Amino acid sequence: MKSYLKPLKSYKAIYTLTVTVILLSLIITSSFAWIAYSRKTNASDITMGLAVDDTNAEFEAYIYSMESESGINSIDGQKLTLTNLVLNRYDTIFRAQNIKTPAFSKITITRHDMMPKSGTLYITINRRANENQTEPLPPVTSSIIRFTTFIVRDHSDVNITDADELYNAINTTQRFDDVEEIKGNATPESQTFVTITKNGEETTYNKADTVVLSLNYSDTDWYKADGLDLLNVYVYITYDVELVKSYIAEKDNGRISLDDNIVKFTNDLRKISISYEKDSE
Repeated sequence: MKSYLKPLKSYKAIYTLTVTVILLSLIITSSFAWIAYSRKTNASDITMGLAVDDTNAEFEAYIYSMESESGINSIDGQKLTLTNLVLNRYDTIFRAQNIKTPAFSKITITRHDMMPKSGTLYITINRRANENQTEPLPPVTSSIIRFTTFIVRDHSDVNITDADELYNAINTTQRFDDVEEIKGNATPESQTFVTITKNGEETTYNKADTVVLSLNYSDTDWYKADGLDLLNVYVYITYDVELVKSYIAEKDNGRISLDDNIVKFTNDLRKISISYEKDSE
């Protein structure tokens, strides 16, 4: 792990850059993915959990369309998944405009008898290794993206069927502001692949291969539909403010050309999966 010096002047470039992330090849197990049962909380064990066909989860994805000026979950009749998302541009000058940059995945879990009604959910996101990369923060998705998971505890999302209505219900100004305030990886529900450590003017970046979000759920979080027990879990995908600043600062010591005002990030995410652990008795 290398350390890098970041002069103060490098932050001047923040005011010239708009970034966009393309999420084109994040592979999930399938549109309907079995939940893996994990008996341990260790992250490596979670990702190795064997699928048990007592519970299934359906993944849907939502973004804001600048063209139609509405939240959408399909393009040209094709449902969005985490395999064909494109995040809107993040504007480093007019940051108030970034309220429409988040995307999110809605994961609807259908419970059968073996899954406990209370416990802990684990959402595991894997990335591809950056081979032959010498930059501390290469232009890939995992360098700048934050993942945050939550449940809408009051069930106000349950009966929403319109994509634009759900997008606005989930991507509220309050939620966007709250997530933007999160820094680092001390919050189990909100994580990035990159951990930043600062010691004076020296900055060190440590990049993990896996992000594991954890979220407690209880029996009151379930709702009934067609006689089934259902639970909606959301994965909120946003730009991380500190990582965007760090990327700009590290890029040629912040000397980004005024003509180079858009940076595209290659997707390096590989897989998302969900597992659970029951409460200890």
